[in-house]
Amino acid sequence: MIKKLLIVGGTGFIGRKLAQYSLRFNFNTYILSKNKVKGKDKLSDINYIKCDCTNVKQLTQKISKIKFDYVINSSGYINHNPYSSKIGKKTFEEHFEVVKNLVSILNRGNLKKFLQIGSSDEYGNSPSPQSENYRENPISPYSFGKVASTHFLQMLNRTEQFKSTTVRIFLAYGPGQNFKRFFPQIIIGCLKDQKFPTSEGNQKRDFCYIDDVVEAVFKILISKKTTGKVLNIGSGKGIKIKDLIKKTVKLIGKGKPQFGKIPYRKGENMSLVADLSNLKKLIKWKPKFSIDHGIARTIKFYEKESRSS
Repeated sequence: MIKKLLIVGGTGFIGRKLAQYSLRFNFNTYILSKNKVKGKDKLSDINYIKCDCTNVKQLTQKISKIKFDYVINSSGYINHNPYSSKIGKKTFEEHFEVVKNLVSILNRGNLKKFLQIGSSDEYGNSPSPQSENYRENPISPYSFGKVASTHFLQMLNRTEQFKSTTVRIFLAYGPGQNFKRFFPQIIIGCLKDQKFPTSEGNQKRDFCYIDDVVEAVFKILISKKTTGKVLNIGSGKGIKIKDLIKKTVKLIGKGKPQFGKIPYRKGENMSLVADLSNLKKLIKWKPKFSIDHGIARTIKFYEKESRSS
């Protein structure tokens, strides 16, 4: 019997890649998105539902009668504005409200797993490598919204046996990421041989190639061993931002990064690297793409995009 999969936020970088990958499993895949998808952005063999998930009435009308077997929530935007700002407050509310609304409206009859896409930002300034056993330490409305969602789902798992799992993705990157994101901006700046400002670049980050991320998500989704768990997804290896930029400049052969022109973000963790011990115990998965391989493939994509634009 063909299983139904709902991907909330399926038009974003990770969500779209998840939708593409889902077709390998012969899922009947639905994408729930705030915006209407048109033309070349529309994937074939995918069912699209336009809906604002913060609107309970609208969400009920759209999905309450569909019996999904699996749900992946990859909705929401990364935003590091403080809670005191209007945008910061809205960021928290949107992340948490969407999870709360989905849980209250979903038909649980066939539901085998609700998988929440969390973030390494939930660890705040905890020392690396960050383990799921650490107490969370959010330092922004975005990370607080993610933590609140994680605890809400864990509570439901304990009290109502709601089949949920949270994955904390470190820095996913690769072809297809929005041009405004950090790594695409670096690549484009190099391709144009521009001067571009950066921080000193001493932050260590765990970059995980998108194909590895998506494969891990699906292995976790279909595994019964992962229900009720919080699990990191990353490469398990850290690289300094300045070293990543230097590798990119070297591979492209041009670009003029101006290190130190941008200050570090207030409260920024200088080392975010995934501890993958728990993940490796539960499922047979390890990243296939080295940072050098991933960078090269990503550069190739943006080179092609820049030529066609």
